[in-house]
Amino acid sequence: MIQLLMGNVGRAGGGVNALRGHSNIQGATDMAGVFDILPGYLKMPNPTDTDFATYIKRITPTPAKPKEWDSFNYWSNTSKFAVSFLKAMYGDAAKKENDWAFNYLPKIDRKFSWVELWDGMYAGKVKGLLSFGMNGVAIGPNSEKNIDALKKADWLVVCDIYPEETSSFWESPGITDDEKKQIKTEVYRLPGAGFAEKRWHLRQFRALAAVEVAAVPSPGDAKLDQAILATIFLKVRELYQKEGGKFPDAILNASWPYTTPYSPSLAEVAKEINGKAPG
Repeated sequence: MIQLLMGNVGRAGGGVNALRGHSNIQGATDMAGVFDILPGYLKMPNPTDTDFATYIKRITPTPAKPKEWDSFNYWSNTSKFAVSFLKAMYGDAAKKENDWAFNYLPKIDRKFSWVELWDGMYAGKVKGLLSFGMNGVAIGPNSEKNIDALKKADWLVVCDIYPEETSSFWESPGITDDEKKQIKTEVYRLPGAGFAEKRWHLRQFRALAAVEVAAVPSPGDAKLDQAILATIFLKVRELYQKEGGKFPDAILNASWPYTTPYSPSLAEVAKEINGKAPG
């Protein structure tokens, strides 16, 4: 209301910041927790983006009023943001001569939201699922269908601090003992660390960072989800190094992801796992 009274809404440099109740949404969009954006709100490439210039032309907004200051157009800097992201992803392998390694990025031609992934599993196209921080059976729009989808999967990996409906889907109400024997899905439960056992930071509106310090060490064999995912990445990269593949460049040239003084880098996590930082 104050912004309206002051006449700031609709003017260059004006606007309203939403006061969000929790950090998940801001963190998901800043750090690309959703399928159709890259970190920093950059759009995902699609098959028509044959090179970096074509991609930038498609995703860069044009000013509504080109005259200086009539339209601030912060996103006219999209190309700079994109180069910065690609350098962070691929380090020295991202050079002007190779289009900043733009073609290392995957291109999407359809939706890859979790709804589509679970529907693909139900249809028998998705053979396995890594479930970190999301209880799909409980929160999905159709729990019964999600349970049926998991019955068709070859494997399921769940990382959580306790068993929940997804990791125990075969024990759902209405499933008989005979039906349980027919379920062939191999389920792996990974002991993740709770939020109070992590050193991390959360993203709030206006991209402010709130620092969180671990209150207690994680118990037993429980590990940070960063450590678990880092282990998976390092093992996959080892396989590419040994066996090659259809297009290994993107995996082999992946740099250590963006980090802050308050969150462990992949190198730190790898050192924690293996006792030494990877070469």
